[in-house]
Amino acid sequence: MKKRIFAVILSVVVAAGAGMTGVYGAPGTNQDYSQDFSTAPAEWVITAESKNTQVENGELHFGTGDYNVTDGFVYLEGYTWDRFQHTLSFKVRNRQADAKGPIKAYFNYTPEAYYALAFYRNDHVALVKKTADTEETVLEESDGTFDLWNSKTFSVILKNGAIRVLQDSTEIITYNDSNPVQAGGIAFGAAGANGYIDDVSVTAPKINQNYQAAYTAEITAVPADWQTTGAVNMLNGHLHLGHNDQYNPGDGEVFLANYQWEGCRYSFHFFLSNRVDMNKNENSVMTAYFNYKDTDNYYAVQFPVEQKAVTLVKRVDGQETVLASVEKGVTNIFGGKEFTIWFDPAGRIALQNETDHNTVLSCTDSAPLLGGTVGFGASQSNGYINHVEIAVLSDGEKENEDYSERFPAAEMPAGWETENCTIDAGGQRLKLASWSAMNSMAVYTGHKWTNQNYIFSFDGTNEAADAGNKVNIYFNRSDFAGEINTYAIYWMGDGAIQLHKITNGADEMLAAADIPEYTGKGTRQHFKICCIDGRIAVAVNGSTLITYVDEMPVTGGNIGFGTTASVGYIDDIRVYTPAAAVMEFTVLNEQMEKITSLDGMQGKTVTVQMQIEAEQDTVPVIGVFGGNVLYGAGMAQKEGDMYTCVIAIPTNTPDDAKMTVFLWSNLEAMTPYAEAEVYL
Repeated sequence: MKKRIFAVILSVVVAAGAGMTGVYGAPGTNQDYSQDFSTAPAEWVITAESKNTQVENGELHFGTGDYNVTDGFVYLEGYTWDRFQHTLSFKVRNRQADAKGPIKAYFNYTPEAYYALAFYRNDHVALVKKTADTEETVLEESDGTFDLWNSKTFSVILKNGAIRVLQDSTEIITYNDSNPVQAGGIAFGAAGANGYIDDVSVTAPKINQNYQAAYTAEITAVPADWQTTGAVNMLNGHLHLGHNDQYNPGDGEVFLANYQWEGCRYSFHFFLSNRVDMNKNENSVMTAYFNYKDTDNYYAVQFPVEQKAVTLVKRVDGQETVLASVEKGVTNIFGGKEFTIWFDPAGRIALQNETDHNTVLSCTDSAPLLGGTVGFGASQSNGYINHVEIAVLSDGEKENEDYSERFPAAEMPAGWETENCTIDAGGQRLKLASWSAMNSMAVYTGHKWTNQNYIFSFDGTNEAADAGNKVNIYFNRSDFAGEINTYAIYWMGDGAIQLHKITNGADEMLAAADIPEYTGKGTRQHFKICCIDGRIAVAVNGSTLITYVDEMPVTGGNIGFGTTASVGYIDDIRVYTPAAAVMEFTVLNEQMEKITSLDGMQGKTVTVQMQIEAEQDTVPVIGVFGGNVLYGAGMAQKEGDMYTCVIAIPTNTPDDAKMTVFLWSNLEAMTPYAEAEVYL
């Protein structure tokens, strides 16, 4: 069962890198490609076999008119996404009769292997896969049907073989492929259909704001920047250690040369397999080394053959100690998994299985080894390595303060576009409007916040006293003026606040509340707005007054302020991303057995065990949601390094319920710090 990430990053994600050496520096977090088909783009190739396929009226069109069907195929030339996480988004409509003639969207496409989504006129959406050895196979179908006479937006989020398909913000397909198609391009096609494609984009994931990529390598040849000993070569598109012989596997090691991580917090991501059958050589071990200084000083995670214990060891001056060991810690290690090792200088270590979405093991080393490089080894083994990334904590930034402003000078700061606003020299603050002209606008256009996890705080006053005297607060605002898209908080002179959503200029109220113990005009109030993937919380003076879940959120934009028939002052603006990580999350049934789904748990209790790393003290509260409805919740209690929470699952809880961790910095005031999606 799928669980959805809102804010707390479970692992550092990977961006593309290819060739003989790794790609250094930030791998890029912006949009890789977009096309609105306003003109016929040269980089899109319409195959010679296609009929009646063309770009017209700002769309890619398969067919003529609304009814004349055709066969066609169009692919994006010269683009391959070899990273193993990205998102494809597009609009599609199909004017063909029901259940006939699909429009297809292909991703990770090569002629030999690909994934595709098949869209029919009024039917389920189908996820299909083709490999070099198999024909197209349906992997999964959507929960509902979709009338595609009019255009709808779909997105595909791909990570390590985990595929999520969304229609707008609603997830319609979830599928985990244990043998994923690793790389390829994008394409669209029609088979006896009449349809349209528009607004295509491919984006790389945004790396956790508190991490910067130090090294990435998608391995297509033995990297020149790795030192190798023993049996090391390329095989089947991976770095291969050992011999490809079940009965006589070999030894080999590789280490990233001339790199040291001295005393910093980082994550180490990789793909690893041990391709030796336990019945043929039970002593086979694949190893991932980190903080490796020399043969006598390092940490290592040992991955043996199937059904044996995964072990974390520490070696100091030649003496080896087992720090943690888990029997049968990883299934199907023969086929390979994606892993992330987390390390911080306090000695906290966790091994995350990214393919299966679980923490394999974790511990705290009271005398941690600091510094060193990373590497891999094979002992009597035969295994693959790929998808390597190391990401380290940015120096001095714990909350990633993207922007702050205290208006210290008499001039308006750079990046602000204003109308009827000045700097109050006496108070060094932004003054909105005046008593002679009481409408105003001030938008910080120097930066757009495109990520969906940030906190926006400020101090302000409303100098008027009546309900019609408003100070307006904007976030995710698309532009200074015109038919804008934005969220707005209207702060009335009588102390009421309203959360609004403006779409193409049309204003809709979402929620409302009153500031408690409001003492009237001119009193300074501290606002904190948390925007987390469509979930919005508005706190004033430390108390959360509004929470709202927007299923179709306004995705990114500027911050700003304004007045309607009022005068106001703004100061101490901050926009930042919180830093936190759920390092372990395990759910147990009433027999204290690990479960991977809440299906069938209705009317029973579950026990949640988790380990949380945060930059401040937090109180974890776990909620069980079906859509926007909260079915169950519990507050976690800390026991050593672990938090434990027992939750009763009501009998009416839907099978596809999601579990979310809420981190509160102040439980009494219910001040949100962050939210985390977790995977069972």
